[in-house]
Amino acid sequence: MHNLFVENADLRRMDVAQIIDDTDPAYLQKTLDTRNPGGSLQAGSQFLTPMTVEDLKSAEWIPLSHPAVKSPAIAFTAQIPGKLGITEIDNLDDDAPVKFQLSHGGTGGKSGRSAEVVSTFSDALLRVDNTTLIAGPSGDKTVVWTFHPGDPSPPFNEITIDDVRELYPDMLATAREARELGFNFVKKVDSLGINEGRITDFFKGLAGIPTYDKEKMGFNVPKNEWFLKHINELNPAKLGSLMRSVSSAVGQAPYIMHDSVQSEVSRLRDYIRATLKQRGYDNEYAMRVSNGLIYHAYKGGSE
Repeated sequence: MHNLFVENADLRRMDVAQIIDDTDPAYLQKTLDTRNPGGSLQAGSQFLTPMTVEDLKSAEWIPLSHPAVKSPAIAFTAQIPGKLGITEIDNLDDDAPVKFQLSHGGTGGKSGRSAEVVSTFSDALLRVDNTTLIAGPSGDKTVVWTFHPGDPSPPFNEITIDDVRELYPDMLATAREARELGFNFVKKVDSLGINEGRITDFFKGLAGIPTYDKEKMGFNVPKNEWFLKHINELNPAKLGSLMRSVSSAVGQAPYIMHDSVQSEVSRLRDYIRATLKQRGYDNEYAMRVSNGLIYHAYKGGSE
């Protein structure tokens, strides 16, 4: 938490219960319906158990200062636990698979083009022990502007879906790649839907050639059947990132055995071999997988 508790005497004298009483009851109920689990408008961060207006009034609210709260807004915090809808992207492993999509429920926000990052991760990263209430002037009164579990939310970087699609046409990447694009937060979803659709698309170039050249590649099996059998042994986003790096190096190097290409090939080969060996496959088997994927990356993958 980044709460800085306020010692300002005027704020300490403010009666949050009175602020709540001075707020439009319909607005308060609508906001509660978005924050309560199972609420009719449930969205974003949630309380762990349903709250009422009276519960909010009786909570012990402490004034706080936070860089995301600018005058004339004022903020208070109380020990009301909840669950966020997002976490900082730094909380994910660099290789964690992520997906890009339009923000704000697919509307893209005010611009209609704003992008967000989603991924699957533990609910433990979403749990918070505090709730923030933001208030501000309305006429001659101070009223509730909003309240939600967690600390005040900093502004999000505006990154458009077009910016993302230019670099990642399949809208999938790793957490590190999303961070490098400027994303600071990631939303939790139940599934990225990448084990079938994304992989089928990624390896659609395999369909045209029924087998590998056994003499050159070390094995001779139907392409799609073989890769779809083993793809769940690997991290699709990590694999895609490494293969893109190989393809990019091939496109920029003066010849295919150039050091810049072979460096990326080694990273891809090492990842595949290490991952499959951890799952009990022998080195020869892992070599066959890596050789096939390297060959595909040389050809540009699905780019």
